Amino acid sequence: MWEIRSPRIDRMVVEAPNWLAALGEALSRLGTDEGMERLACECLRNGLIIAHDLSRRERYTVRAVAGVRLAPDDALVSIH
Repeated sequence: MWEIRSPRIDRMVVEAPNWLAALGEALSRLGTDEGMERLACECLRNGLIIAHDLSRRERYTVRAVAGVRLAPDDALVSIH
């Protein structure tokens, strides 16, 4: 499970095989299906991934989460 946050996404939890697939699914759920043309990523030692969409000037954080208990209003997306 992966947690994605940004100014547009308060908190979205996505089940995906890796962080990039999770980010792609979160963007798809937001209606941003065309993908990112220019992506710069920072992988921090604490496990946080910061993805910068240079074309749109947006920033996303992605973090692996285990044993997540979702609140009723949290978004859960599952892909395989």
